[in-house]
Amino acid sequence: MKKILVCLTQFIMILMMSTMVYGEQAGDDVAQEYQESASLYVKGHCLMRGYVAYEDKDNFIRGVKYDESTNTLTLEDCNLQYRGGAGNGSGVIEYRGNRTLNIVIKGNNKINTGEKNYAWYVIMNDAISISSLDDTKEVQVNIMGDGVLNVDNVDYLIGAYRCNINVLIGGVTIHSNFAGIYCGGTLAIKKAKVFIKDSSAEWFSLSEIGKSFKLICSQYDFEGEHVYAGNGKLNKEIDSDEMFEEVNIRGTEMYQKKKKYDWVLLSDEVADLRDYNPVPETTSVKTPGKVKIKSITAKKKSAKKVKLLLKKIRGAKGYQVAIYKTKKNAAKNKKAIIKKFVRKTRATVTSKKLKNKKSLYVKVRAYKLNGKKKIYGKWSKVKKVKIKK
Repeated sequence: MKKILVCLTQFIMILMMSTMVYGEQAGDDVAQEYQESASLYVKGHCLMRGYVAYEDKDNFIRGVKYDESTNTLTLEDCNLQYRGGAGNGSGVIEYRGNRTLNIVIKGNNKINTGEKNYAWYVIMNDAISISSLDDTKEVQVNIMGDGVLNVDNVDYLIGAYRCNINVLIGGVTIHSNFAGIYCGGTLAIKKAKVFIKDSSAEWFSLSEIGKSFKLICSQYDFEGEHVYAGNGKLNKEIDSDEMFEEVNIRGTEMYQKKKKYDWVLLSDEVADLRDYNPVPETTSVKTPGKVKIKSITAKKKSAKKVKLLLKKIRGAKGYQVAIYKTKKNAAKNKKAIIKKFVRKTRATVTSKKLKNKKSLYVKVRAYKLNGKKKIYGKWSKVKKVKIKK
């Protein structure tokens, strides 16, 4: 009986040990298969293989949609507050695969990864982190749409990890503070606005990490774009060829944004740099002077345009034009037909509300900026303009 119990005990122990061994082996196989498959994460939530945009109360990602058939991620009015992990290649949006990744931006979106952390072993928090399955194949990333993407507290707006990627940015407006783009492949900007402030610390060198918090690419395509750059603030428009210098990164010739340009704006239209270099909010901003209307014209009765020529006010950032139907309304600041802001002293105000009026009464005042707040001067004298038949 004793021998039977001993044998039974030994059999149970062998069975348990084999179960543990084979169980661990199965786990390793699953992990290996997982590592070799494509994946897409947003804020740590997997959006591939059926796990599309968690909708339970604990994991719901508001404004995020994913179409696996086209590998398209759509962000619409998102506020993605997420601190990236400790290590290379971590991001709010992480993609690992060889298919083209499409990111569609709609509405107003924010990405913030929290406090930045620099160290010699490089902890990088990216807005979008991309790697290929085999670490060698180039991946195409398209960031398209008609929305706005505001990115803050990241090292890279787009970061390629252990591979080169080709990036096309089209249509969207991207305001990326304290960030760069590392793609390694072709960087193309088409009909978009991309603003980047360089956040590199001097003690980071290319020899240490093979990357820089700049714009890094093998070639660039900014055809039709206006390129603005500056040190300390944006202050001039340059040719795109002036923005880069050739560097050698891990044995490969690349193009890097010149260090003297720590602010860059790529725009599809002529930009007003005052929008990117606002006056700091202080209490010392003086009220602008009173405007004088030098001339005003409206050519015919059917016209919907009024042309103005103003005397320039020193230090003014712009002017507010108010148009009234009667002189009494203009004097009392009531029932304006239209109020509009203009930047220049020679301006045209257009509105359907101006059509078929016999006469109009116009006054103008200048404004300065105290941070984002407008400081207004006194209104000009009311100027009457008759509509010619």
